[in-house]
Amino acid sequence: MLLSSLGIDERYLAHTPDETLIDHSNLTLSYLNKILKLKNLDQILDGLLQKIDSQNYILLKEIFINTVYLHDLGKTNPFFQAKKMKNQHFKEYSDTTDSSDHSLLSSQKLIDYYLPIIQSLATRDQKEKFRFITSRKFGNL
Repeated sequence: MLLSSLGIDERYLAHTPDETLIDHSNLTLSYLNKILKLKNLDQILDGLLQKIDSQNYILLKEIFINTVYLHDLGKTNPFFQAKKMKNQHFKEYSDTTDSSDHSLLSSQKLIDYYLPIIQSLATRDQKEKFRFITSRKFGNL
């Protein structure tokens, strides 16, 4: 998944003024892949996901990987950038609210990205599994 397709560019910072959200996300993905390989977790993960839904286990794995990869997606909150990161690209947001939360926004953005894909699944049972996994109701399934 390209971060640019989610509107993320070099303006967004992650943890320090020198670490962009893109760099941080890519590093996170790199570490995840190393851990999966070093600990032989890829086979275990695949087995578990296939037990959950063998027809859609590739989608499940994609969601799992992207949940880790995009865990800080909510840091695109301009108030977070202005208040917590003191990011000059977003300085106009520094005095407009006290809210700088990013955690809930991270999960919401990820769910919103996958919602159309989940709603296009073939059966109600498949949709219900994904609804349970994401702990969100997807309208009329």
